[in-house]
Amino acid sequence: MKRVMVAVLATLFATASLAQSFVPPARPGNPDVLRLGEEFTTLFVSCGTPVTPDCPNYLEPLPSPALVHYITLGGRATTNCSGWLFVERTNESGLQRTELMRLVLIAGAFDNLVLTLPKPIRLEAGDVIGLAVAQGTCAMLADFGVERLD
Repeated sequence: MKRVMVAVLATLFATASLAQSFVPPARPGNPDVLRLGEEFTTLFVSCGTPVTPDCPNYLEPLPSPALVHYITLGGRATTNCSGWLFVERTNESGLQRTELMRLVLIAGAFDNLVLTLPKPIRLEAGDVIGLAVAQGTCAMLADFGVERLD
């Protein structure tokens, strides 16, 4: 019985050391296509709060392109309320507004949403992020996890 246990332990140690020494092959492809983790930052916007009471509220236009990796949107309502987060882009045909998230709250409620994107959204230089209250009275807060690009 001792021999069997010693043999099992020896096999276990041998396979563990063999597994640790294995190096998976490198991935094919161009490593410069998407270089992650070089300049991550957070963009924050709020409206209807004591600090920023005006709605809608806009951030400054983006100085360079960026990839959005996640979005959070939260709010607290004193009446039935609806708020939304959007990006505005000016192109040849005029102003284009794209809604990213919407939060609907009943009176006295508060909630937070997190949207983790499986594939980042690309924002261009000059895009403007905004947050607005569509109806009711509430405070809305949003932030974006972005990676700035060259």
